[in-house]
Amino acid sequence: MLGIDLIDNAELKSAIKSLNDSNVLDEKIKVGGKSKEEQVKLFIDGITKLIEEDGLEMVSNELPGDVIELFNLIMADEEDATEKSKGEIDEEINTPVETPVKTKKTEATSKPTKEKEKIETKKETKPHTLPLVPPSVIRPRLIALVKEGKYTQAQIVDIMVKEFPEKAKSTFVTYLNDGKSEKYFMNLDKEGKKQIKVNPDTKIMSW
Repeated sequence: MLGIDLIDNAELKSAIKSLNDSNVLDEKIKVGGKSKEEQVKLFIDGITKLIEEDGLEMVSNELPGDVIELFNLIMADEEDATEKSKGEIDEEINTPVETPVKTKKTEATSKPTKEKEKIETKKETKPHTLPLVPPSVIRPRLIALVKEGKYTQAQIVDIMVKEFPEKAKSTFVTYLNDGKSEKYFMNLDKEGKKQIKVNPDTKIMSW
């Protein structure tokens, strides 16, 4: 997760305002008197709750672009985000400068400029997504499906693959297998109170 000090205050306030204005939250985020750390937590918790309730695909379509971008940035590793910023700075520094005299050197350096333009264009037209889904979202959704008591493991995995296409199918299979295990069920149920039961006839899962 990105360090609090690396999150821009203005971007955070703007994203929270956009999130509130989108009217997708049950209760708007109130930032008055809240520290930056508290505001970030409220922002992340609000989006995480939406994903749990509505599913990733629906939330991706409902949220404004600046909200999605900041959420992804916050959830990224600090090292990755820092490297990305450094790369953007290096790219700006190394951008070739056009000169009035056309030389072989100018022709050679013009290629990176065109390539850079293509990358920027592709980046601008790329649709907003929420590729980073923490385990704190995956586990509650799996538990909710098991609690319904009407799905087999295969059916639950199919649902999860549709809702979280960026996650490997094996992730959901592993969590469910652990949930059935007397030894490892705490990997799914962090409170360590419940183990998944499977009906031997219908193969339907339940608590």
